[in-house]
Amino acid sequence: RKLQATAAAAAAKGGRVVLLTGAAGFVGFHTALQLHASGECVLGLDNFNAYYPVSLKRARAAVLAKAHSGTAPLHVFEGDVCDEKLLKLLLREGRVTNVIHLAAQAGVRYSLKKPLAYVKANIKCFVTLLEAVNSVNRSIPITYASSSSVYGINKKI
Repeated sequence: RKLQATAAAAAAKGGRVVLLTGAAGFVGFHTALQLHASGECVLGLDNFNAYYPVSLKRARAAVLAKAHSGTAPLHVFEGDVCDEKLLKLLLREGRVTNVIHLAAQAGVRYSLKKPLAYVKANIKCFVTLLEAVNSVNRSIPITYASSSSVYGINKKI
């Protein structure tokens, strides 16, 4: 019902529906608030993993839930970006017009300790998102943020 209500609200005002992955993270949370303040409908997705304190992510999701309004819905769903079935459901039923992909496994050191988890979160899940968008509506624009620090040309790191 939330998806259909979001799609209907966006259609009624001719607005966008943004699927925002990593919505309970620091950048995702602030992005969701800004999109909502601009009148955009937001479907947030986060897996609430324990890399950062889950309580902090849950608190952010609660703030986002309170920001929800009928004219600019803002919903946060718990789920994994690697879940293609869930992604397709959100994209189709929510009539998503834009995707902002911020979900990622942070931490270069973590990538050395848990390389397979890092590859899954930052590569496999991103490819799953690309495939889901391609399957549902390949014209949906995707904004992707780097998954870690970008250093550029530096002789000493």
